[in-house]
Amino acid sequence: NFNDFFDILKSRLKKLEKINSKKIDFIYHELLSKEFKYLQKYIEKECDPEDLNNLVRFLGKTISQSDIGLHNLIFNKKTNYLYFVDFEHAGLDSLMKGLIDMLIQPEKPMPKELILFFVEKINILSNNKITTIDDLKPFLYIQRLKWCIIITNPLLYDKNLSSKKIFEKIKKYISLTNNLFNLY
Repeated sequence: NFNDFFDILKSRLKKLEKINSKKIDFIYHELLSKEFKYLQKYIEKECDPEDLNNLVRFLGKTISQSDIGLHNLIFNKKTNYLYFVDFEHAGLDSLMKGLIDMLIQPEKPMPKELILFFVEKINILSNNKITTIDDLKPFLYIQRLKWCIIITNPLLYDKNLSSKKIFEKIKKYISLTNNLFNLY
């Protein structure tokens, strides 16, 4: 349900906050914690958690490849079918999570036209419960922040990596997603 999305994000943020690293502290305090506070306010003011839970339950679960995005899709022009590849971390997961991850994946962002195409298809899957990008905003905010946390991971393993470089990468990603999805 929607609460699971939010709880997983809170758990990831708490783990990140506990890491003893000046590089991560800087990104956490200057960017991620502010994004999380905005997300909390947005959900409190703009969302009905029960409606969001119902939507997640309605869409249900599916076998997810767990690394969904344009970089793991092959399009067959003859059949007009999309094929997913790279099932290394596949498992049973929320269909909503998979759809949002595909839309908001940071390494290979979707063009606006393709996003609108997918929202149209999601509308069909959801029996007209999701008609615009705005209907997906709570999930987009959560998954975007999750991706921002994932972007910080290299700082844990590469002592020579600049936190400024990661900070700028996250800011660029946030700016891009703000533009693509009319966030903020």
